[in-house]
Amino acid sequence: MKLKGEIMKNVYKNLLVFLSIFVLIVCSLSSVSAVIYHVNETSTLDDIQDLIDTKGDITGLHFDKLGSGLYDSIGLDITHAITITCDVGVKLVGSIDDFNDYAFNILSDNVGIIGFTISEYITGIYSDGYSNININNNTLKNSEFSIDIRSTNNTTITNNSVLDSDGDGISISSANNTNISGNNIKNVSNGVYLTESNNTKINDNSINNNSGDGVSIDSSDTITVDNNEISDNEGDGIYLSESKNIELKNNIISNNGGDGVSVSTSSNVNIESNTIDSNDNNGISVSDSNDTKINKNKVKKNKNNGISTDYSRKVKITNNHASSNINDGISLNNVENISINDNNISSNNYGIYADSSDIIYITDNNITNNHETGIFLNYDKNIIMTDNKITNNNGGISAFYSTLLLIRSNIIENNLGTAIYLNNDINNEITWNSTNILNNSYMGHASYYVGIVNNIIKNNLESIEINTFNYTSMVFNTIRSNLNNGINIYSSNNISISSNNITNNEGNGIFVSESDVSIGNNNISKNNGFGVYLIDSLRSVVWTNLVFGNNDGGILLFDCDDAWLRYNDITSNIGSGIFGSGSKNLTIEVNDVFSNVGEGLVLIDVFNSNIRYNNIVGNRYEGIILSNVNRTEVFNNLVKNNSIGVYIGSGFSNNIIWNFIWDNVEGINTWGENTKIENNNISNSKTNGISIGGINNKIKNNTITTSKGYGINVLAYNNTIITNRLNNNSIGVYIGADKTTFSNNNINNNKHTGIEIVSSFNIVKNNRITGSNNENYGVKISGNYNNFTKNTISGFLNGVSLKGNYNLLEKNTIKAKNYGVIIKGSRNLLEKSIISGVKVGVSVSGNKNSIIYNKVKSKNFGFSIMGISNYLGRNTANGNKQNGIKVWGDKNIITRNTLNKNKIHGISLRGDKNIITLNSVKIRGIKVSGDNNSITKNKLGKTKGKDSKHRLCIKGFKNKVKRNTN
Repeated sequence: MKLKGEIMKNVYKNLLVFLSIFVLIVCSLSSVSAVIYHVNETSTLDDIQDLIDTKGDITGLHFDKLGSGLYDSIGLDITHAITITCDVGVKLVGSIDDFNDYAFNILSDNVGIIGFTISEYITGIYSDGYSNININNNTLKNSEFSIDIRSTNNTTITNNSVLDSDGDGISISSANNTNISGNNIKNVSNGVYLTESNNTKINDNSINNNSGDGVSIDSSDTITVDNNEISDNEGDGIYLSESKNIELKNNIISNNGGDGVSVSTSSNVNIESNTIDSNDNNGISVSDSNDTKINKNKVKKNKNNGISTDYSRKVKITNNHASSNINDGISLNNVENISINDNNISSNNYGIYADSSDIIYITDNNITNNHETGIFLNYDKNIIMTDNKITNNNGGISAFYSTLLLIRSNIIENNLGTAIYLNNDINNEITWNSTNILNNSYMGHASYYVGIVNNIIKNNLESIEINTFNYTSMVFNTIRSNLNNGINIYSSNNISISSNNITNNEGNGIFVSESDVSIGNNNISKNNGFGVYLIDSLRSVVWTNLVFGNNDGGILLFDCDDAWLRYNDITSNIGSGIFGSGSKNLTIEVNDVFSNVGEGLVLIDVFNSNIRYNNIVGNRYEGIILSNVNRTEVFNNLVKNNSIGVYIGSGFSNNIIWNFIWDNVEGINTWGENTKIENNNISNSKTNGISIGGINNKIKNNTITTSKGYGINVLAYNNTIITNRLNNNSIGVYIGADKTTFSNNNINNNKHTGIEIVSSFNIVKNNRITGSNNENYGVKISGNYNNFTKNTISGFLNGVSLKGNYNLLEKNTIKAKNYGVIIKGSRNLLEKSIISGVKVGVSVSGNKNSIIYNKVKSKNFGFSIMGISNYLGRNTANGNKQNGIKVWGDKNIITRNTLNKNKIHGISLRGDKNIITLNSVKIRGIKVSGDNNSITKNKLGKTKGKDSKHRLCIKGFKNKVKRNTN
């Protein structure tokens, strides 16, 4: 195969020689003076030089191969327009040691050198200051310099082999319109060196294994380097400096010891459609340059960065493949006005790394499988990142010490770290002016320095993290199925999170720490933690969000003073709908908190806050919990279908007012102090309407209906309950603790009892207690030292049942069916009450009770007394079917009572040592069975017939009966 290749190479060279000679012959036909001279191996240098110098008609010079083809130490000055050709196999061999400067020193325009093998010269071919030079199909090797063209225009250097030289292979300086094509350049210093030259084309060359750069261009204009193979050079593949209007395209540039392409201090450079592979430094490096285009290149496996730009402006990097580079796919350092569009950037260390740069557009790129972050920014500003696909990297986008960022419409998924990470802004280092690209058209509001807009962020380890990065807006993003929190905010202020879909993340939907945030119009659903988790974040606003189906709860606040939660729909979370702790000045209003598998709203260690206009419905546990909460107002909320509607575990000076608390297991349960519970509508509680376990609370103007337990349940002392309406409950009020004031309430149609008191030192006055004639008791009192005054009781089987001692029942109006008042105890006082419609007005079982100034209109007995030393005075009980007063016991005093027209007796007594005096007992008087009783000064009235024998019926011993009158 090697032999066949050599044969084809010789055929190709002979063909080129023939074509060149043919062109010369054709041209010579146009001039009768055109002559081609031949020389051979026997010709001396002087012979050949003399031929060139003296033959005025010479147009061509041909070197024949008659023997070895070796021409030794030939160094010619080409002083005429001439084409110099040779037979295949002709070799010009100089001697560097003998200072053979040139094989050909061109000293004329229109010179062609074709087909030679040239070696061992200081310079193989040299031209300085001429034009129209053609160097074709030569082999130059082992010379100090091979081809050196200076100040020469219109030069063509084609199909040459330039080998094994210590200097540059082809050197062009201060020359214009040069074409370098089809050459094989190997084992030289710089393959092609171009300086201060314009309009040069370098194409279709093979430039390999050189000790310097493959192509080096300096201070030149309008250069095209096209379709070359440039590999295994020890320097850069292509080095460009101080030049402009450069095209570098379609080249294969690989395995070079420096950069694949290096551009320095140049402008208007186009690097296009190159394959740049496995170079020891950067694939493409641009520094201190302007107006550079890097387009459609394949840049891979380079040992530093794929594409690197430093201290440059107006660089466009588009449609490139930058992959498997050791460091960054694209690296930017101190650059300005850079666009990076439509690139595939994969399997690098960082995808894009920008440092200390300004005005960068990163759009429509596919950034994938990079070992670190897809896009990394450090100390940058005015960066727009839109429509990129950033997947399967260690991280998505990271920005440190940066500002004026727009991250919009990207797909960021399956990254092993954080999708978007922002840390330490430099907002204080910029001012808003016309140079800032992030104006209203991008951001929507000029007060934000960073916008994260309309991105799809999914399946990352972390989604978005912002740390010490202020004035950031996040809108219209889809953030789902990430392995931790959807959004993390740390130590940042003026953060806006709005109109995002944040769903199915393994952690919290949004986590905020020590930051000032506004969270609005988001869908925050089905996350494995809380929907929103705020800690140590002042003045945060959470508004108009859908917070649905999150596994730990809806919204959580720790130490978040002055936070505001408004217009949120917080539904079906597994845990609390809203949980707040350690905060003050919270405003929680106009939220819908529905069907959470926990509490609706929980506040712990909270101060001076407002909970108002919320709908808290259908939560599994409490609707509202306040624990160690102080000076907080719960106003005008709908609290429905929860376990306990409002639960106050501890705290003081809270107001629960104007709420609708319906269909809960229990309406309000408070263990706090100095709580005002006022103007609430509480209905259909499955147990109690209000339970009070704390002290010094005020329960006022509430409407409490259809509770299946107590309307109000009092379990602690010193509470005030006034002007409430308690209707259709099982028991209207239960007072189980001392020193309760219960006044001016309306208690209607409760199923069993209107008021039940099992404690002492209570004041119950001015209440209206009505039933439907089926309930057992209007009031039941079991306790001591209670004051039951000026109450109106009607519509019960029994009015008041009192079990206890030292109680006062005063000025009450009682209308019942069976008993008006039942007293079981001692030293109680019943006075100035009106009792009517009953079978028995007052029934007493006890001792030393005082029953005075009462008016009883009963059917059977006015007063029925069993006990010792009771005092009944100035009472009225007329017209009973049986007795006005009936007493069983001893030492009772019955005085100044009006007991007329009772059917059996006015007074009927069984016992000893009782005193019956000064009573009015007309028609049927007094019946006594016992000893040592005193019956004196009673008015018995005038009777006739059979009634007369009932005036006094005294049985017993030593009874004193005197001064009784008509």
